[in-house]
Amino acid sequence: MRPYSFPGDAVFAACNTAGSEALYRQALEVCTAAGCKDQQAYRDALQRLAVCLHSGGNLPTAEPLAQEALELSRRALRQNRPEVTESVRYPAGLWQEMLVNDPTIRNY
Repeated sequence: MRPYSFPGDAVFAACNTAGSEALYRQALEVCTAAGCKDQQAYRDALQRLAVCLHSGGNLPTAEPLAQEALELSRRALRQNRPEVTESVRYPAGLWQEMLVNDPTIRNY
C-alpha cells in the first residue's frame, strides 16, 4: 500500500489516462509550490505520472519522469531501501520496452 492517495489514482483505475495525467501534474504543481519536491508525496506523484504516461503509450515522456523519481529517491533514501530498488526497476523496464518498440534508440 502506498502512503499517499491522489485523486488521479481513482481516475487512472477507471482507465482515464488523460484525466489522471492532469491530476498527477496538478499534484506535482502543488508539491512544488509548497516547497516539497524533496518529500515522498512528490516522488510518488512523479512515479505515478510516469506510470500513467507509460500506460497511455507515451514512453519517451514517461522515461525522464521515472529517471527523476529514481534520482530523488536515491538522494532522499539509502541505496538499499526497497523504494530505491523499485525506482531503479521501473526506468529499466521502460528502457527495455522502448528498445523493443524502437531498436534505433541506442542512447541509453
